[in-house]
Amino acid sequence: ILVTMRPVLPRLRPDLPFRMTGEYDEAEFVMFLPRALPASTLRLSTRSSIDTLPERSSLTVWVNGTEVGTLAPENFDQFRPMTINLPDGLLTAGRNSVRIRARQTNRVFCGPDATFALWTEIALDDSGVSMPIEDLTLDSMGFLTALSAQVARNLPVTMRLSEGVQLKGDANVGFINVGRVLGGGP
Repeated sequence: ILVTMRPVLPRLRPDLPFRMTGEYDEAEFVMFLPRALPASTLRLSTRSSIDTLPERSSLTVWVNGTEVGTLAPENFDQFRPMTINLPDGLLTAGRNSVRIRARQTNRVFCGPDATFALWTEIALDDSGVSMPIEDLTLDSMGFLTALSAQVARNLPVTMRLSEGVQLKGDANVGFINVGRVLGGGP
């Protein structure tokens, strides 16, 4: 299964691809894993504006504070996956941070109008790390991984109470606590 990334900061339009705009932009994402993973691969599915000059532009990626690689934003017509190899022991059980810094140069022009024409989008539903489905355990870590992936894909989360069970107090407190564990409010 692909454990997807989701942005730390909430977005107004989570149904659209995540967009990094301008000459310089930076964003942080989280992935929640049920266990530490051995050496693996981070997949980033991207598409950039045709105005972006790939030879002078870059996407630098850090995972859990460690720089893991730099990619050229060179997919212009559709989303295409690019990959970065991750060393053994970098991905841990629980919350993992992915930070991306975009440096984008316009192919022809410079100035404010040219800066607004620069963007790279990330398809979050097709970006993250793969792990065997059997690693998605039926415990609290497996539940939080599945919940985080559901939220990252902008899919609804339905919670049902057992028959006869009543919520006591403020249910929002539970959602706030889940948001803290996952690294940002769903």
